[in-house]
Amino acid sequence: MKKYSINLRSVLFALQDFFMFTALNMVLLLVILYYLGTQEKEFINFLFLIFFSYYSIVALIPVLFLFFNYEQNDAGNKIGLAKDFVMINSEEIKAVEIQEIIIYGAHQHFHRGYGLLPHAQDFFYMEIKLFDNRKYYITCLMSPEIDKEFKRELPYVKFIDRIKVFPKI
Repeated sequence: MKKYSINLRSVLFALQDFFMFTALNMVLLLVILYYLGTQEKEFINFLFLIFFSYYSIVALIPVLFLFFNYEQNDAGNKIGLAKDFVMINSEEIKAVEIQEIIIYGAHQHFHRGYGLLPHAQDFFYMEIKLFDNRKYYITCLMSPEIDKEFKRELPYVKFIDRIKVFPKI
């Protein structure tokens, strides 16, 4: 049985596009500042304000929101996955009890593309619906490939891919 919980590797994988986006924008800002020199202090302050506003709206706030949304859902959870059953904390759920598993993520997650938003490829979650109307949520913070591992271990369960630009639970 494979076991999953929030770990540093999964968190860093989920945040990798955010880190690359941050590094690219910082390099771009430094190049612009280098070419402007120090003659235009007001323009440099204005440019920094524009950059920080853009960075906060496009990258920082959405990624932090999704990260804490997912972390709150997964905090303290232990997942076990074996052929034809799932363990969520200490509850065993057999594959025949699962009505469907819906995977919510951006288009880039399902088609392995890159988008302009740093959360698009690596943030996703799964909603496990049981026949008795209970629901469980498992996020990418447990494992970056947990959706593929569920599909491999539970081949007879119905999986649905749903595209959401901002996959919030």
